[in-house]
Amino acid sequence: MHECPTCLLTSEASQDVFRFFWPDQEVRAALSADGPCSFCRDVARYLDPARLLAERDAFFERARRPVFLAYSGGKDSTAALHHLRRDLGVEVVAVLFDNGFIPDVVLEYARSVCDRLDAELVIDREPVGRERLQRGFARRLQVAFRGPRNDVCTVCSKTFLRRFHRMMVERGADSIALGNNFWSHSPHTSGHADPPHMTATWDRVLPGGEVLHNINLPFASRITLARTRAILDEIGFHDAKFTGYTSNCVLSDFQDHVRARDGQRTDWGREYLSLEVSAGYVTRAEALSMLDASRAGPDEALMARIEAALRSARPI
Repeated sequence: MHECPTCLLTSEASQDVFRFFWPDQEVRAALSADGPCSFCRDVARYLDPARLLAERDAFFERARRPVFLAYSGGKDSTAALHHLRRDLGVEVVAVLFDNGFIPDVVLEYARSVCDRLDAELVIDREPVGRERLQRGFARRLQVAFRGPRNDVCTVCSKTFLRRFHRMMVERGADSIALGNNFWSHSPHTSGHADPPHMTATWDRVLPGGEVLHNINLPFASRITLARTRAILDEIGFHDAKFTGYTSNCVLSDFQDHVRARDGQRTDWGREYLSLEVSAGYVTRAEALSMLDASRAGPDEALMARIEAALRSARPI
């Protein structure tokens, strides 16, 4: 077995995470015994921090105010909100979608953070829509999420993005900040070489013809895990301490639990962390430490509560 000395990827990894992020491209990393994997070599070739910062500044210069932030209440989007308000001085509407599986402690903390940062918070929790969404989750979980294309986070994101976009159009806004640590374009994942460097922005055209501009803010601003932790310490972030990698929604942990219980592949954590190392968000040592911490196992009582909630289509 070969292991990349730069990221955590091994020659035995399934690389399903690549298909999740780039479903339209055949992205594979080649590993060898004499250096970084092909994916890490390409990232080093195409990542230009100065270009990314210039791209970020141009994005906010042309954005109509307020800028909307897809706010989960988790660590990355909280750090992005702080960066927008404290470092960039951008007027922000933070939208947190309550799918019924966001614990109350996360919602309460989101309110306090937005109050401290003087940002408008919108919590979307329409009862009918939430109940229907949970039933959809339940149907997907019953087939144990066969592969990353049937991922609960994807189901949730697609549903709520429609509502998010509608809300933006109603407010006359045209720009979205996302707490995403990854790029939006790179020649080695997009199938073409124009532009010949990594970018953090892209446009989405809605059915009504409106154009919404998007930016993966942590990637554009090169906000690392160390910087994120410093921001969270500064504002007194309350970590709900779920059992896995997430810090806001319990469904991600439950999905991993279901896969492990049913004998499916569970190396998603290593693959995902490999991407975060390649993107420059975490160091290899930090990623290995996070991987070790995730092996402690799930909170079985919490997993049982989530399963019962999904079966009854009710909040936890």
